[in-house]
Amino acid sequence: HVHTRPQKIRESKIMINQTDLIAEATDLTHWVPSRELSKMYPQFTASQMKALLWKRQEHAGLSRCCRMVGARLYVNTKLLGYWLAGALPEQQAADE
Repeated sequence: HVHTRPQKIRESKIMINQTDLIAEATDLTHWVPSRELSKMYPQFTASQMKALLWKRQEHAGLSRCCRMVGARLYVNTKLLGYWLAGALPEQQAADE
């Protein structure tokens, strides 16, 4: 009986390129007030989004998706989608 080591299964990494990242970040139609997220995407509750965005500095790449303008926090919905997919450069660096 031969013992074999279990092989690590590498998940395929999705990564957005810098040009696409800039294009998504500079398209103002993607920036929405954080309070609107749970209305636009009912799979997330308002309290879930508030808690997640409040601690955005603790999650690699999430702060890239958010900007304070005056007293209001705006979230880029495209970048948030990339963050959820684990495709932002900060997430790739954290995984290595």
